[in-house]
Amino acid sequence: MIETICVGIGLGIWTLIVSIEFIFEVINTRFRKSVEIIQGEIVDLVEISNSRRTGKLKCPVIYFMYNGDEYMLEAQSNAIWFINKYKLNQKIEICYNPRLIEKRIIIKKGYKDIVTVLVMLILSLMLLGAGIGALLYKIIV
Repeated sequence: MIETICVGIGLGIWTLIVSIEFIFEVINTRFRKSVEIIQGEIVDLVEISNSRRTGKLKCPVIYFMYNGDEYMLEAQSNAIWFINKYKLNQKIEICYNPRLIEKRIIIKKGYKDIVTVLVMLILSLMLLGAGIGALLYKIIV
């Protein structure tokens, strides 16, 4: 019984850490002052491996201009819903942070990222609270 409670607490701590890392990633790639919202165009679709599932994902290669320079970069995503969502020559808005060392672009999704972060954070706090509550109940009883 106590092992199960400890696993629940560990899972809650792990999801809390992942949630906090995701919060910083979303802020750095979408909401910092240095992030530029730029119009881009999908010029190619390449297959990439995904560590979360077997098979390949189609990742769009996006062409855009920033400060007079031309760029062609792959949009970053491990999301399953990313598959076959975009088409060649489609115009999209991207978030580009030129201050990041790794040149990454994120396809702008509005505030869906904030909702995802909040759901992850609430889930992690619920798991952690349930685990700690069960541990305290076990100790008291």
